Amino acid sequence: MKPFKHILIIGGLRFMHNELRKRANVRTSLIWTKGKINEQDISSNIHVCSCSDSIDEWITAAKTINSNCTIDYIIAFTDEDIVKAGQIASELGVDYYTQNTINNVNDKIMMRKVLRKYNLDDTKSAEVSSYDDIVSFSNEVGFPIIIKPRSKFGSIGVQKISSTEEIIPAYLRCKSESEESHIIVEEMIEGEEHSVEYYSENGIHQMIATSYYFSDPINRVEYGYLQDAILSRSMIEKIDTFMKSVLTALEINDGVTHTEFFITPEKNVRIVETHIRVAGDYTPEAVYSSKGVDLNKLSISNSIGIPQMAGLQRYLASFRSNEKWSCVRFLKHTVSGTLTHVEEIDDLLKIKGVEQITLLKTLGSQVRPPENSRDRLAVVRTLADTPELAVNIANETLKILQLRITIS
Repeated sequence: MKPFKHILIIGGLRFMHNELRKRANVRTSLIWTKGKINEQDISSNIHVCSCSDSIDEWITAAKTINSNCTIDYIIAFTDEDIVKAGQIASELGVDYYTQNTINNVNDKIMMRKVLRKYNLDDTKSAEVSSYDDIVSFSNEVGFPIIIKPRSKFGSIGVQKISSTEEIIPAYLRCKSESEESHIIVEEMIEGEEHSVEYYSENGIHQMIATSYYFSDPINRVEYGYLQDAILSRSMIEKIDTFMKSVLTALEINDGVTHTEFFITPEKNVRIVETHIRVAGDYTPEAVYSSKGVDLNKLSISNSIGIPQMAGLQRYLASFRSNEKWSCVRFLKHTVSGTLTHVEEIDDLLKIKGVEQITLLKTLGSQVRPPENSRDRLAVVRTLADTPELAVNIANETLKILQLRITIS
């Protein structure tokens, strides 16, 4: 028997790789896309393989690594890498998310079918491959509708269509950003957009935090959020009951999940999408600041077979909620051009309540008004004793930051 657990890492997020290797009696191997591997990766892992986009190549590399040193667990941290990890785990017979689970969250058509099957969410949707398909769907449900790639995340290709005239440009843009041209349309869900973080273990689901989103009404790119969301106790209980049913229906039994949803004017909960990974957009930092829960460590521990539920539930039961609020706001720029100058910004961290301020683009980068989450220019994260104060500090800091940035 090996004196350590051998963990195969699939793909990126190097800071999570490093966090994993801090665990006692853990050794890692890594498979990543060609061009991504660096000297630190080579020195930190037992085996390192650099592969093309061919999944067969990744599977062959994993089998070779496994033949040299038996793999105990497989771990991945991004949506695309989780898909690869699932296929590799299936080939090797290593415990991981099932293919059903991965398909249920990665494939938006499949997710909608499952939610309708269990009478959880009846949002109308359809896969489309032509202008006529979209017209037919819009005639059925009425405008506005949402068009999006079938299996992309991060607001990539997502757009609101409000009239027949908008169909062609929205369709062409979505098609250009969609894998194998798979595109879906959905009826537009009206209401307030939120998200929720859960930890699951052996089919038991624990709510950790909720967020209220500030989003663009056209492409639904989030430009900020308040965490926790300001919700009544009865609404929190309704979300919790609903989400536990959703996670069970999607066959999500373990791990940290991030789910985006709407609360409609009728106070119903409607799902946008679910991820079987830790959220991005500085959610782990916001949750840790306001609640003291480390989502990254929870995810890693669960992935390598270390139970966390009992300790998490004891902590949350003793935690006095709503003592602090986190706000994350992204800079909304309205012009296209080149980022040519940024004045000193570190002094903004001296503003009371500002915990983080980060420029998301380098000098010389081409920028445009945000069409997806990758277009955002800068972020501010705050912490305060009231939700209003957390939001106000973030907004005022962004105003100062905007004056220090030049796009030409």
